[in-house]
Amino acid sequence: MKRWRYSQWDGTQSEFSLDARRALDALSDLMMEGLSPEEALEMMRRAGFELAGMDFRVMGTEELIQELRREAQKLLQQYNLDHATDELAQKLEDALTREEAAQRAAHGMESRALNDFLEKRHREGSLSERIEALRDHEFLDDDAREAFQELLAELDRLKELEEFLRENAQRFRGKESAGYEQAQEIRERIQALQQLAQDLRSGNFERLTPEQLRELLSEDGARSLIILRDLDQNLREAGFLRDGKDGAELTPRAIRRIGAQALAAVYSQLRKGRPGSHDTAAHGVATPRPDE
Repeated sequence: MKRWRYSQWDGTQSEFSLDARRALDALSDLMMEGLSPEEALEMMRRAGFELAGMDFRVMGTEELIQELRREAQKLLQQYNLDHATDELAQKLEDALTREEAAQRAAHGMESRALNDFLEKRHREGSLSERIEALRDHEFLDDDAREAFQELLAELDRLKELEEFLRENAQRFRGKESAGYEQAQEIRERIQALQQLAQDLRSGNFERLTPEQLRELLSEDGARSLIILRDLDQNLREAGFLRDGKDGAELTPRAIRRIGAQALAAVYSQLRKGRPGSHDTAAHGVATPRPDE
């Protein structure tokens, strides 16, 4: 259902990659608050983080799950599925009406064959159960046989929709009535949203495909998820993170960068506060400038 697509991103654009140095800066900010590298990474994934120097905030898994819930809620408020299987039910009824006429013409009004057929035709149960009951029936009417074979081919999807309706039909309270194929698309989308939310909760980022991201998330959400998925790998490939005795730990290279960044910040503040309006090579009688 194309109306639900937010972005045409296919997972290959370079803007969805993360500069490992920016990720390390965000990681170091959390570590300055007392978190270990492992704890800081988990916090970044769960709560998201700012990318210094970029007008973009990476959404955490909690925000992404909320986005998925809002998308599911839109469907619940827009559609009702009260008549989702009516189309197939009518198709079955039309086929059985033709077949009953053929049975009466071939065997008469009180034949055993006709009574067996009528018993199967009027059996109680769900639509899929009624179709299943006639699976072995030998159809006399060619058109009825063809229509019934089409229903049999759809039986597995119909069962999935019926189970979905039993669990969720009461939640759909929209004004727009969905037909059979549209109801199937809604079912598949709701289930995909739920599965993606479950993957996010469990930290299972590897099963996510560009197609899922394009279909299920906004552009910012898809971008954030790719960054979260590749966060650990990017830091390791850049030489900033490695395995230690207690889990992930910073490498000497990462520590040197963090130290250099901290020193640059201190130096910048010192330069902002020095007196005078121009540089001079001459020394006064006071203490040498701190930057010297």
